[in-house]
Amino acid sequence: MSFPQFECFQISMPLPHVAQVLMASGRRGNPVGLKFLEELGTAFDAVSKHPEVRAVVLAADDKDFSFGLDVMGVAPMLMPLLQSGEEGRNEIQRHGALWQQALGRIAACKQPVIAAVSGWCIGAGLEMMAACDVRLCSDDAKFSLREVKVGIVSDLGGLQRLPQLMSHGWLRQMAFTGEDITAAQALAMGLVNTTHASADAARAAALALAQRMAQNAPQVVAGIKQVLNAQTEDAVEKSLAHALRLNASLFQTQDFMEAVMSAMQKRPGVFTGQ
Repeated sequence: MSFPQFECFQISMPLPHVAQVLMASGRRGNPVGLKFLEELGTAFDAVSKHPEVRAVVLAADDKDFSFGLDVMGVAPMLMPLLQSGEEGRNEIQRHGALWQQALGRIAACKQPVIAAVSGWCIGAGLEMMAACDVRLCSDDAKFSLREVKVGIVSDLGGLQRLPQLMSHGWLRQMAFTGEDITAAQALAMGLVNTTHASADAARAAALALAQRMAQNAPQVVAGIKQVLNAQTEDAVEKSLAHALRLNASLFQTQDFMEAVMSAMQKRPGVFTGQ
């Protein structure tokens, strides 16, 4: 049984019973755009349903894991909705729910998923990583929950899943400041399990860990994941819906437009609370 072909992903089985989902969009930093999101859920559905797969590694073919949401790529779709009142807010929530579901396929994957992170892991990239079961990284990795810098609430699972990994104090500091976190800081916070000398070393360690998981009874491993996920699924879904409702309104504020303009002009944003 082979895997489907994608524009933004390559799926292979480098080891027996171990699948590797490689982000390979051909764009620097694997920005999370509309095509990427469309294929992400399909890719993880295919891996989850494959009868030979017992563990999964998510990595990037680029030196950077992901720069996060492709803001400029989704702007043509979002911009007309910003001044469209309630109808626009409803449409923003509809699109956002589909994006949440795409990242949710990682968490819902039947098999354990291990992220091998190198370079930048920003915004939606960090939220993808948070949806994985285990996270390893290279020493050069840097992490940022940067949505606060672009005038919105993180709404793809970061605020919902990161509390399972790290203390609320560290998470609140990351979310309120949008500041960058080094690999050493991420290890100390509990954001990652281990750090490694290079991107290749991190991926090799992730594959080796996946192989050890794959040696166990697959139904038992899948059952453990189901039980662990059941502890938080309802709270995650409720909080994701809350974040979407907030962003549907925040997208229509002057501060959001200022965040977009300041990012395009590469200057600090000046926010008024309007």
